[in-house]
Amino acid sequence: MADIAAGFQESVVDVLVTKTARAAQKYGVKQVLLAGGVAANSLLREEMSHRVRVPVGYPAKILCTDNAAMIASVGYYRYLRGDRAGLDLDIYPSARLV
Repeated sequence: MADIAAGFQESVVDVLVTKTARAAQKYGVKQVLLAGGVAANSLLREEMSHRVRVPVGYPAKILCTDNAAMIASVGYYRYLRGDRAGLDLDIYPSARLV
């Protein structure tokens, strides 16, 4: 299982780094910034820093968070309130959380 997870991580990192390096070169960017939960991935940080030809910046790992905890919190309180979604639930990217 660990080998499968490691192989998956390597594949995802390779795709992200390759596409980022290609886009940085194509658009002549001066710096690449990583953000969100994915920026905490050590392999991603290392590969970006080595393979992208411009400076790569990222915040301290403790600041690399995503919104999963916030979404889960909203879901928890909506659940307690009795809100339930039907099978016709759809995606509304600009929906209010409260």
